Amino acid sequence: QSSDSVVLFDTCGIGSYVPRSSPPRVVASAAASGFSVSLHWGSSLVMTAAAGQYRLCWCSSGFGGSSVACSAAEDFAVDMGSVTLLGVAPLSQDRTCVSGQLCNLASMDGRGLTSSDFVAVLDSCGATHSAPGLPGAGHAAEMATAAVAAGAGLQLGFQAVLLSAAGGEYRLCWCGGAACTAGASSMRVDFGQLTVRGPAP
Repeated sequence: QSSDSVVLFDTCGIGSYVPRSSPPRVVASAAASGFSVSLHWGSSLVMTAAAGQYRLCWCSSGFGGSSVACSAAEDFAVDMGSVTLLGVAPLSQDRTCVSGQLCNLASMDGRGLTSSDFVAVLDSCGATHSAPGLPGAGHAAEMATAAVAAGAGLQLGFQAVLLSAAGGEYRLCWCGGAACTAGASSMRVDFGQLTVRGPAP
């Protein structure tokens, strides 16, 4: 029912919530069809957790007149099944490039990565513009599609253009294929730091 809450755990009822997934979330709508139920959390939920397989854990705060708060881990002991998140993992894939040279980001790891995914270098993931001095407006281009299929990770580079960004620390931001319609503001999954070595203001 619409007052139920569902959250992601590695194991239902134990531990803490999956980092950067969501706090316990009230289901915005639940549509029954036969013996199945489709759940929807609303359009405001953006999942930025690491890719992987997690458990869907359920809690009902109103069933049978109960007053369960659905806020503690033990409240979510009912395992509804698994959910697989596609994207980058782990979220600490730091890289280093040198200003004045080509910048290639080799072997970005994750689950279900494809050559249609996007990676951008931004001051902050989800920002509306990239850091200055980055080729291709900070959007890395896919370099070797075959490597993805072989499980070698996504191979990316900033075209055949020398990097001219100021020395400093930037964020590596990912977005999956068809979801990347809003440009840099779609790049919300922060999966590491790009350190650019070189002169800085």
